[in-house]
Amino acid sequence: MYCKKCGKENADDSRFCKHCGASLTSQIPSPEQRTMPAPQPAPAPQPAPAPQPAPAPQPTAASQPAPQPGVGGKMEAPAWPPTKQAVMERMDIRKPETALTLAGWLLCILCVFPAYISVTIFGSVMEFALIEGDGCFFLCLGIAGAITMYLKKEKAVFGIAIATVVLAIFEIFNFSDKLDELGGFGSLIRKGAGYYLMVLGCICLIAGTVMKEVKKRQGGKANVL
Repeated sequence: MYCKKCGKENADDSRFCKHCGASLTSQIPSPEQRTMPAPQPAPAPQPAPAPQPAPAPQPTAASQPAPQPGVGGKMEAPAWPPTKQAVMERMDIRKPETALTLAGWLLCILCVFPAYISVTIFGSVMEFALIEGDGCFFLCLGIAGAITMYLKKEKAVFGIAIATVVLAIFEIFNFSDKLDELGGFGSLIRKGAGYYLMVLGCICLIAGTVMKEVKKRQGGKANVL
């Protein structure tokens, strides 16, 4: 051991320093202290783990919001096949111009099936339907017009309506020319239900289209003002 006073080295069992004579008894460890292991430093406390937030509940199918119209005002594609209520709401039949236009398409479809003209010869009556001639054009135009109305393709509806009216005017003038060629025998030919349905359908198309264009122009002027 070393002396605390002079710092010189001495034997472990010495009671006094052989260099300075200072007492070394206070520096001699007891037997229990010699066998006792040196105390170990206590371990540093570990920080407790931070509590994790509970996961947010997942929304169920019942809580999902209903689909809204697309971004930018664009309507989403309608479901197919559509229900009667969906068709009524999408086409907005309550508007008079829409109801007239739709009625025109339906009349153009129906006019091809009943008798277009009837010819009486020696007491016997022969009837001819428009489907036997140009009726397929009216049928296709009527179906195309109704579909484009449902899809809200306004330019296509306008173009198909013009084509249908032009075709009807051609049929009316063609019928009049045939009567003029027959002369006195023209009295044997009578107009049938198909003829009047065609004329009525074209009148509805013209009225509905004109009303829609007038309302569109009035709405544009109101926005400018």
